[in-house]
Amino acid sequence: MPCKTVDSIKQVALAVTSPLNLDAARIDMFLTDDGIKVCDVNSIGSFLPTDQVHNIKVGELITDLLIRKKQEG
Repeated sequence: MPCKTVDSIKQVALAVTSPLNLDAARIDMFLTDDGIKVCDVNSIGSFLPTDQVHNIKVGELITDLLIRKKQEG
């Protein structure tokens, strides 16, 4: 994906998680000719496909985020 698209996806993700006060979420999105469409926001979604397909250990990322937030007070 072009960097512009990745940045747009990040902006949409922040826009939908901030009002819900979520630090982490699984967001289902569609890229359409009209822009990015949010289908679903899961506060505790299954991260298994992300772990398997992209080799990203989401659980570790969330744990690191929570520890960092706790340390920052």
